[in-house]
Amino acid sequence: MPPTITKTALAAARSCDVRAYRSLIKGDRWTAPRPPTVGALIGYRARHTAVAAIHRLWLRRSTVDPAVLPDLWANAWMQAGGSDEPDPEGLAWLEGYVADDPFGLAPRAEPAGRGGAGRRLVAVEQTLRTPYLDRTWQARPDLLVEAEDGAIEALELSGARHPLLDRHAVEAMAAIDHLVMGGPGLPAPYCARPHRVIVCALQTYRETDVTLPWPRAEGLLADIDAWLAGLATGVAVASPSADACAGCPYRVDCPDAWGGPTRLTASMVHAASPSYDPFATVDSG
Repeated sequence: MPPTITKTALAAARSCDVRAYRSLIKGDRWTAPRPPTVGALIGYRARHTAVAAIHRLWLRRSTVDPAVLPDLWANAWMQAGGSDEPDPEGLAWLEGYVADDPFGLAPRAEPAGRGGAGRRLVAVEQTLRTPYLDRTWQARPDLLVEAEDGAIEALELSGARHPLLDRHAVEAMAAIDHLVMGGPGLPAPYCARPHRVIVCALQTYRETDVTLPWPRAEGLLADIDAWLAGLATGVAVASPSADACAGCPYRVDCPDAWGGPTRLTASMVHAASPSYDPFATVDSG
């Protein structure tokens, strides 16, 4: 069976056909080292972890006691790799996020969704899979919500400064999310609803609807399938560069690797690619 296709794997493999062949065709198993936990990366991971905990409370229709936020933030900071005192600016941001509820997710007295006020949470970080074009496609949206008009929305949270800069990655994400939301992972009533994909920027609270018309999404998925079918013939040409090879775990036995075959370390990832983008890599699906 061919490996499962995820938007994260596609984003990682797009820089080099050899990497794509080994990960998406052969299904070689590997665990890439995490980039070094420094500066803004720790803060991003901590915010992502903290808001996921808040969303799970809201999913259970629980209210959040502001008094627990310092401990919640400290735990999220440690999980993100922080070893010193938690960033106080991050705690202030989290307190503001809970108070502002910028994306309309907190439980309300009146029913949300389907004509009610705000959105209604349906799932937090739920993995969805569906077969299509003789492959298995997978996504794990940060949130699935029921909108006021009854549509089901996949909310993808981004801590990147410019989350829409990579148009190809955003469109591939939107196409795969659209596909899996109509598959067997959701209850039938939700599958039949209209679907939308929304990128939510955690830095600015800006929402951007990146939903693709199904013919456009279908065409993108067909293009990805055709690219993978071409790779399956075994004709894969390496595209070595400092950036492409920086985070590639296959460089240990790749004769074309930038600087030669080398076992990958986290410091190498950061040294060769300091502009690491969490939007493209934190999500596992």
